[in-house]
Amino acid sequence: MLLKMNDPRVLGAKQMVIAEAKRWQQYEKLSTLTEEDKSAADRPAWAAWMAKYIEFMHAAAVHTNIGSDGPDWAKLEAARQEEMSGANPRYILRNYIAQAAVHRAEQGDYEEARRVLARVRDPFGRTDGVAGGAPVEFSRAAIAEQRDG
Repeated sequence: MLLKMNDPRVLGAKQMVIAEAKRWQQYEKLSTLTEEDKSAADRPAWAAWMAKYIEFMHAAAVHTNIGSDGPDWAKLEAARQEEMSGANPRYILRNYIAQAAVHRAEQGDYEEARRVLARVRDPFGRTDGVAGGAPVEFSRAAIAEQRDG
């Protein structure tokens, strides 16, 4: 019996059951809250987050030398968007997109492959569109229609 109580596999299972029981208790507690009670409970957390965010934005304004008399929020927002545009690609190649381009190329139509290649070469979309017309439709339905049509 003592060996069973000290077996790590049994202890792990016991800890999992305890953790699940705690989650269930938390669920029961939260499921009885009204919308007003939840809003009242969340308000201090949101206020604390907003205060930290405003502090961060002021620090960013000082760090980037935007606004000597105080932050110029429009310039700060423009700088933030520029930075985010350089970190988050607008286009991400997916297998179904590449497959559709390959399928059309095998039929002798290389235009789709050219448009996909242009996006792969500029995933951040810094150019105003792609040579050859409007942006290609990358929805699964449109790809299937092109493939089957």
